Amino acid sequence: MPRTLLRLRQRETKVTRSDSGAVGPGVTPEAPQAAPGRPGRAPRGVRRWVSRPVLGLVLRAGAVLLPVVVSVAAALATAALLPAVTSVWATILWWAAVLLVAQTCLLATAYAARQLLPLAVLLRMSLLFPDRAPSRFRVWRSVGSADALERRVEAGADPTGARDAALMLGLVRAVGHHDPATRGHSERVRLFVDLIAEELRLAAGDHDRLRWVALLHDVGKLSVAPEVLNKPGRLDGAEWAQVHKHPAEGARLTAPLGPWLGAWAPGVRDHHERYDGSGYPAGLGGAEISFAGRIVAVADAFETMTARRPYKRPLTVAAARRELVRCAGSHFDPQVVRALLNVSIGRLRRRVGTMALLIQIPLVGRLVDRAPAGAGQTLVAALILATLAAVGIMDPASGPAGAPRGSR
Repeated sequence: MPRTLLRLRQRETKVTRSDSGAVGPGVTPEAPQAAPGRPGRAPRGVRRWVSRPVLGLVLRAGAVLLPVVVSVAAALATAALLPAVTSVWATILWWAAVLLVAQTCLLATAYAARQLLPLAVLLRMSLLFPDRAPSRFRVWRSVGSADALERRVEAGADPTGARDAALMLGLVRAVGHHDPATRGHSERVRLFVDLIAEELRLAAGDHDRLRWVALLHDVGKLSVAPEVLNKPGRLDGAEWAQVHKHPAEGARLTAPLGPWLGAWAPGVRDHHERYDGSGYPAGLGGAEISFAGRIVAVADAFETMTARRPYKRPLTVAAARRELVRCAGSHFDPQVVRALLNVSIGRLRRRVGTMALLIQIPLVGRLVDRAPAGAGQTLVAALILATLAAVGIMDPASGPAGAPRGSR
């Protein structure tokens, strides 16, 4: 009984961070962290997702390697079941059957494994929620069609904000399905926003809310046709009208979280405004643009410049930094640009990602542009099978289970 009373007293004296993000006497510097247990599952009362980068990395590696392993195993199993052959045409047919089974298994497994990648992204996130943090697994499974999600948004706000937060993450995933070419864009923008927020020394509560704005800034693109978003040539007037509506549409979709996001909520609407007033949707300029909008605008532009798109080649990190300097004071807030420039090039390159750096090499970039989905995994599987054939493990002249022809 005394131990129970002691726990109750400790719980009463422990005060969590206020919604404003301010820290005062007796306020803990962080929301309670998830207790050890089922990954991605927040215990009752916890308001924050704790980043699990190692688990996320393992999941990503598994999604890449598993199709290769399944493909090679299927090829070995097929080779073990096929009869021995010696003629040229029979050998060609033998290899065609083995490779067909291997490639079919690889593509099927790769499609299934890719469904795990959004969960890997969720596991890497550190997010504060208005109320109890939802299960990452539930958020990962709950993505539906864009129309269904919009109907749920219009059904009304949740007073606690918990359902609305989970719904917003569903919208972020829906954008990835709507426009696969830019999948992961919002997560990468969030990473750059984190760097800027650290340089600007934002309070923890403000940083938490800005992180949400970065994730949600492009959900309005659900109202823009994918062929318009990825059109290789110049957009016509009607297409530009669609694109210009997406910030306002995003503000409408994210309105349920507005009361909790507070002064940071307008960042979704303002991230395409320009410092000189020539942006959209409202033509705001200077301090008229919300601080969140000015920060997300710089992070969004930097990510877009350094990422591969169907309609453009990526810039190097150094070239993208020079472009930000050139546009500071016209497109971007100079203070925010200066904050990003204070981040070392090494840290920026790590956030850009290894693949984005490799495809800046002309030959690699051309191969990536022309390669179909799963080409890298197919190449790795083919090299493994070629090695097995070279050492005699896969031999058309052997009988089932590798038994030499004619053996008993």
